Amino acid sequence: MGRHEIERRGQVELPHVEDVLAAGRPEDARGTGPGLSRIFKRHAAILGRLKDMSTDQRTAPTSATYRPAGYTSLTPLVVVSPAAEAVAFYEDVLGARVVTRMDGPDGRVWHCELELADGRLQLMDPNDQFSAVAGDPASDDARFSIAVYVPDVDATLARARERGARVREEAADFEVTGDRFASVQDPYGVRWTLMTRTAPRTDEEVQQALDAWAASMG
Repeated sequence: MGRHEIERRGQVELPHVEDVLAAGRPEDARGTGPGLSRIFKRHAAILGRLKDMSTDQRTAPTSATYRPAGYTSLTPLVVVSPAAEAVAFYEDVLGARVVTRMDGPDGRVWHCELELADGRLQLMDPNDQFSAVAGDPASDDARFSIAVYVPDVDATLARARERGARVREEAADFEVTGDRFASVQDPYGVRWTLMTRTAPRTDEEVQQALDAWAASMG
């Protein structure tokens, strides 16, 4: 394949590019001679783009152009009351960070987005305009539960308990998935499963363990 054909396909041959990248300057690279200098000059723009691609992925634009950087494909929204107190709870207990927030003229939180490590959570106060209704914190019934991985389940559980969460399940090791987990219902009616991976498991291994567990109940 000729050089021009490669360029038409959006590709460029980079002979000895590892030498140039490792050095940063042609005179510092492994090997000497005019050939390396010409390579460096010819591909300087491309090397610059490669350097840009090596930046922290948390700040670099995502390769999926339909999804903004910082987002996963799924972002739950929960209705809680009062939402402002819930925000403080999630900051203290889960280490959440407020990304964006909009309060209405009535003082209620109309929209708030939190970042929790590699995931995001949206929340708002109840709002009749959007038929948004909060759950009942006094009820143990749940239409959903949110699972979150944290660095230390036991420490997170202790903070949740101190801040008024009701502990549904104490921290325990769950060998099927390789997680240490606990379950709480926060003071705003949201049920949480707190998890820390303690033993590496592939999806296939988890499925096999689930199948064996289900078979043992039959």
